[in-house]
Amino acid sequence: MVRLSHISRPDTITTLRNHVNALLNNDVQVTAVGRTNLPPSEVVVSPGESIPMVGPLMDTDPEGDDICSVPLINGRCPGPIWAGPNGIAETHANNRNAYTSLTGTDLTSAYRNPQRNRAVNSSDVNSRHTRGKALDIDPRVLSIPGKSSRELMCIIEYAGDLVVGDGFSFTESGPSDVVDCNSNVANHVHIQN
Repeated sequence: MVRLSHISRPDTITTLRNHVNALLNNDVQVTAVGRTNLPPSEVVVSPGESIPMVGPLMDTDPEGDDICSVPLINGRCPGPIWAGPNGIAETHANNRNAYTSLTGTDLTSAYRNPQRNRAVNSSDVNSRHTRGKALDIDPRVLSIPGKSSRELMCIIEYAGDLVVGDGFSFTESGPSDVVDCNSNVANHVHIQN
């Protein structure tokens, strides 16, 4: 069981989870559902804020007669959704209901006593984990439709920066090798204060 302390207190994890879920559900309802007599290329839903290293997320699938304005990627619409041939806005923004709790097996480490810290091969004798000022999250165990583990690494790293400040959240491979969040060897996001 992961022991919670300082940064890994429930309120910090709740704040992090809220930021992650807000990023996963940030598409914008441009045209109200039910509006009629629209041109077929009228934007009904557009992607929200662009996430560093990932881009806009677009967590909405076209509904009814609405169409994706760009080619689908892995069966998902990555761009704006148009009203389509019937001219009616039918798509509700964020209809995939992407959500994570960040409290299960994804929280892999928080406080570690010095012995445990050595046992996980941490090279830092002054690790913030030993002072309860760091936590690790493994997005590879999360199942969010339309999101790869690399995208989730970047989303959680960015959300961590929003919570603890830019540069205090980063992706690692192993106990202390910092890597790009898009790296194939990334295995967790480290968040510290």
